Amino acid sequence: MHIVGWHRSLWCVLLFSLLGEGLCGQQVFTPAQADSRFSVVRTIRYGFTVRNLRNTVGPTGRLRVFAPVAATGSQRCTRIETSEPAELETDKLGNQALLFAVDHLPPFGTRIVRIKAVVGFAPKVPPTAVLGPEDAERFLRPDRLIEADDSRICELAVNLRSEGDPLETSRRAFDWVVRHVRKSGYSAQEKGARAALEAGQGDCSEMALLFVALCRSAEIPARYVSGWVVKKNSILNPHGFHNWAEFHVAGAWRVADCSTGEFAENETTFLAVRIGTREASRKFRGFYRFELQGAGLKASMNRD
Repeated sequence: MHIVGWHRSLWCVLLFSLLGEGLCGQQVFTPAQADSRFSVVRTIRYGFTVRNLRNTVGPTGRLRVFAPVAATGSQRCTRIETSEPAELETDKLGNQALLFAVDHLPPFGTRIVRIKAVVGFAPKVPPTAVLGPEDAERFLRPDRLIEADDSRICELAVNLRSEGDPLETSRRAFDWVVRHVRKSGYSAQEKGARAALEAGQGDCSEMALLFVALCRSAEIPARYVSGWVVKKNSILNPHGFHNWAEFHVAGAWRVADCSTGEFAENETTFLAVRIGTREASRKFRGFYRFELQGAGLKASMNRD
């Protein structure tokens, strides 16, 4: 049977709904090997719609979307499937992005891109290799929005330090942020650690950035992480996007989410899709869930 056009798309949708095993697939990637320590396995699905807003054939377009980070202290992404041909881009931090060509959409036409990822989480975060000099320096220095050298942040970090006990110092920094930074509504503009300290308020981004800055000022490697909270097999939606922090003690990266009060716990629920601010490679800066290139094209993350 020869299937073309929308008939083929309809067949894919029906097959995906009935089987639930994967996508009517174009591409499969295996970023990380399965590891028995990451025994809580979840299937993550999400998608994007690209629209041509013009009454002419669309231009050459490129849609770049984040995939789950290949490996964190508590996460391993072992498989990615896409409904369209894609290129998998990576950087040294483990960030991953899928690059899709979106070419020659018909006038006012649409294209839907679907992604399925299999991710394992570790119920007990295992120690990993000690950070090398480059990574240690990267996650200790001041950064854009992480003003670890600000005089007020440095003074506060000194007061919170527990000499010789980085875990206790991290806990004190976490508790301080939870007690003294009031949770505000969502803000599309990231204001940074200094702004959170000065205003005494912020959303999940500012709370995480201030915690990271305090840790770095206290000579504890820490980093900013973005993604979703998932407690089971999940379909991601744009409203669930979240930011938290990770800090490195005893040879392992641990989660700290000041906005929910979770410190080194429930780490099987944090799905990381982006690590870093300036540390991320240049091609991964400036966007969080996705970015689209192409005049007259518009993209949105699907809600289901």
